[in-house]
Amino acid sequence: AVVVGALWLSIAASTSTLIQQLVRDFGYIGVFIASVISGFNLIAPVPIISFMPAFIESGFLLVPTVLLISAGLTVGDSLGYVIGKLGREIDSEKIAKRRARLEELRAKGRWIPPVALFFWAAFVPMPNEVMVIPMALAGYRFFQIIPLTLAGNLLFNFLFAFGLLELAQ
Repeated sequence: AVVVGALWLSIAASTSTLIQQLVRDFGYIGVFIASVISGFNLIAPVPIISFMPAFIESGFLLVPTVLLISAGLTVGDSLGYVIGKLGREIDSEKIAKRRARLEELRAKGRWIPPVALFFWAAFVPMPNEVMVIPMALAGYRFFQIIPLTLAGNLLFNFLFAFGLLELAQ
């Protein structure tokens, strides 16, 4: 429902000269900042890429916009990683039990969670923090998680952007 609502809003925004002017005023930096916020939003996840028709109508180029959105989402995912890493330091019996269970799963299938994270980021329109935070809590390193998240974000956003542009035509 959130994705459909965002798509509807994006199509409406792509025909609004007021919204197009606002988008132009904020420019690529605004797109990046909005994508960081969108990338770290567990409450109401609205894929920023769903606004691609409005960005294109506002004069933005497809490839740089998708690259900026993917980079912004990955920065948001990095914040999720930091939260998971900080969770390792919390002295709580409940967190210690979860951390131990996650570490046990990590020991059994070391590369399964990172590969699953890539596919999650590439094909599931839900927050990546659902996987990033537990993986950080399990002890995965930043460079084991974030490059795969970036690759998944790039694939998702390019597929989504081209699909949206086809729908909008």
